[in-house]
Amino acid sequence: MSPFAKHPCYGIFALESYIGAPLLVDGVVHGTINFSAPEKRARDFSPEDIQIIRQFADWVGHEIARQRDHQALMDAKISLERVASIDDLTQILNRRAFLERANTEIQRFRRTKRPFTAVMLDIDKFKQINDMHGHSTGDEVLARFAHTVGSELRAVDVFGRVGGEEFCMILNETNMDDAMQVCERLREKIVNDCQFDRVTQTITCSLGLATSSREDVEFSTLMQKADTALYQAKSSGRNKCVAYQSGGDAVLASRA
Repeated sequence: MSPFAKHPCYGIFALESYIGAPLLVDGVVHGTINFSAPEKRARDFSPEDIQIIRQFADWVGHEIARQRDHQALMDAKISLERVASIDDLTQILNRRAFLERANTEIQRFRRTKRPFTAVMLDIDKFKQINDMHGHSTGDEVLARFAHTVGSELRAVDVFGRVGGEEFCMILNETNMDDAMQVCERLREKIVNDCQFDRVTQTITCSLGLATSSREDVEFSTLMQKADTALYQAKSSGRNKCVAYQSGGDAVLASRA
């Protein structure tokens, strides 16, 4: 009679030959490495056979553990990269990560000649919100503002926080006319959706726009143009969208 005949699985598998070793991963059994057959072996397994199967099981267990450690390391790397690139408060790109993406867009523009528009956004009278209602309320305003704007953008657009209450976005493959329509819609949405009952002033923002051109070798030059338009929006009454034109002129496009 087979030595396995009394095993519960014998009736199903009818094993007459079996050699195996537990598969351990970090000390925990995850199964077995085994070889089996329905035919009886002509000779018993030798100690060398048993040693070989044990070594094989150890090798497989070590490889699984190594792969797990490698995956954990990669996951940690991705997590750290995300932490390094995301602004804690608003959960959008921080200044460094945004500028890296922006310079990539400049290089893409120089290859494809497909224009994009950079937009500087600044929450109007934000210091007054902090002074009157406290920094915690100011933080809530920033977070809601970022969520409101971000929810309206496409996946191909880029959005980041570049200062305290200053934000910048890149509208990909968007000329000035189309960008103005987007920004006007955003300006109105902020007035409608970014208000707090405990904040006495109406929360608004000013926007300055600049479309990429041949002389924009670095994003910093385009950002400066958008910032010039933003300054014009601020100095002429706030809650406006202003477009930068070649020659340094800024043209008012909309007003509350």
